[in-house]
Amino acid sequence: MNSRRVRWFSLLLVPLLLLVTPPAAAQQQPTLSILGWFAGPDAVGDSTYSGSVDPQPDGKAVSGWVVDTTAQGWSGIDDVQLFDGLMGVGGQMVGHPQFQLNRPDVASALNNPFFASSGWTAPVPNNAYGPVAVFYVYAHTPSKGWWYQQVYLNTPMISVTAGPKLDVEVPTPLATVHNNAPYTMRGTAYDPTASPSQGTGVDRVQVYLNGDRQSGIWIGDATLGQYDQFAAKASSQFANAGWSLRFQPDSWLNTIIDNTITPLTIYAHSSVTGQETKARVSVTISVP
Repeated sequence: MNSRRVRWFSLLLVPLLLLVTPPAAAQQQPTLSILGWFAGPDAVGDSTYSGSVDPQPDGKAVSGWVVDTTAQGWSGIDDVQLFDGLMGVGGQMVGHPQFQLNRPDVASALNNPFFASSGWTAPVPNNAYGPVAVFYVYAHTPSKGWWYQQVYLNTPMISVTAGPKLDVEVPTPLATVHNNAPYTMRGTAYDPTASPSQGTGVDRVQVYLNGDRQSGIWIGDATLGQYDQFAAKASSQFANAGWSLRFQPDSWLNTIIDNTITPLTIYAHSSVTGQETKARVSVTISVP
């Protein structure tokens, strides 16, 4: 291979290594893996984004870089946000990173000096701790709208006390709920650490409509102690871990447009540890 081909191959290899090879030291820390860029709200055209997420040594912050490869004279990105679900379909923003930070390594690898202002950083969302958690990095460019990456965060080095196990069986995501008709939602909630004398280990399940505890409307505490076949399969101790709540949307929402996607947020509280688990499901409210 002549010297000209060697130089060409080296220039091609550098950006590829930047995208797929984390630093050696970071491989011993919580690792992040990413999928491609997908169309979000107001997205137009084809994806022309390039970017990566970097693992952080302390597991307390997450950072990365993103550019619109068609941008001229800048990185093309005018906002970056972190969500715990899909934007506009029940997901909520859990972080607003600093962005347009200096990344000379990106500028060098992509051979574009304007891509140096492509970096972003933010604290790891509090609800990302799991042993595996997922969140969404949304990046916006004026000409193409919002695009996102789904990011998986592995945190094997972080010790976290687990909360109750909470499942929502009904409604299923984006199920239709009629605005003027009673609707019964149900699910299961139990604390796997509860001793036999502590029963399900859950003493409260609360439901909020059109948001969470900070932004939504409390529509009641669910009725506990109901038999559930799925919980019973986990353990006979949790056979009565079922919960249910009956509500009617127009009793709580003054005005609503037909086929509005509306989130429901459910909280289960452990009587064993005091920990709380949150779940969210979005429904489509139909106006007759």
